Amino acid sequence: MMAIWQKDDVVLWCLDSGEIARVPVAIPNAAIGTIAWSPVGQALIYLQTASDCHPFGKSYIVRLDLPDLRSVLLLESETPAFRNILWDAPNRLRLFDEQGKEWRYNLVTQELKPVPLRTEQHKRDTFRKCVASDYRGTLMNIYFSCSLTGGRDDQSVYAALVGYLLAQGHNVLTAHLARPEVMVEEQVISPREVYERDIAWVKEADVLIAEVSTPSHGVGYEIALALTLSKPVLCVYRQNVRVSKMITGNTEPTLRVAAYDEESTALRVIQKFLETLS
Repeated sequence: MMAIWQKDDVVLWCLDSGEIARVPVAIPNAAIGTIAWSPVGQALIYLQTASDCHPFGKSYIVRLDLPDLRSVLLLESETPAFRNILWDAPNRLRLFDEQGKEWRYNLVTQELKPVPLRTEQHKRDTFRKCVASDYRGTLMNIYFSCSLTGGRDDQSVYAALVGYLLAQGHNVLTAHLARPEVMVEEQVISPREVYERDIAWVKEADVLIAEVSTPSHGVGYEIALALTLSKPVLCVYRQNVRVSKMITGNTEPTLRVAAYDEESTALRVIQKFLETLS
């Protein structure tokens, strides 16, 4: 069983049988982040933040107990503000703030304490290897590419894919693209600002994942740029949808293209793709 984000719900999901249950987030209107399972698998925690972009603002750590699906707010903190979480011991959480500094939270005493400083390289390595218990890879900066002006019929799919990536602890640079209100948000930004921002994000990303069922000039441009930069690229699309042969016929060694029949299939494709990069 795994847990993923879909819109403002935590969805318990079986890759074989699909959705099992869903629970609304504890903090409405807050951005969603990492999901981490308890060591024994009877509960999970998840991170919400005031903003989905740096600076992230106030952080909320919420516990969801199974099987009664009861949510409890464990911690609310603005200083420090947290970017990642891990539940690695029955009574202890490991939290990582915006600077990569590690903190420990005791579930019994409810005490939050910083971990003594180590070398800068060790802190960076520890931060990037902090993962949810059902993921065994390395955390990555991911550029998620999808249609905006070309059409938003697949918005629910975008949300499921981004929700899965966030739940695994990855930093999705373009997570806002999966939100229903993104078109309104993007209207206040000039074309030049969008271009410069997105180019910078593609360059910053470790990998690009694109949902290409809906044709989009911007998505094609971003894929080409990522391939030119020799970045790993995964393109997924709904079965029986016509996709440009510039994608399906592309033989670039860092590109993988896959069709899916339902969301769970797309999630498995993404999971296996990222595992090959770890």
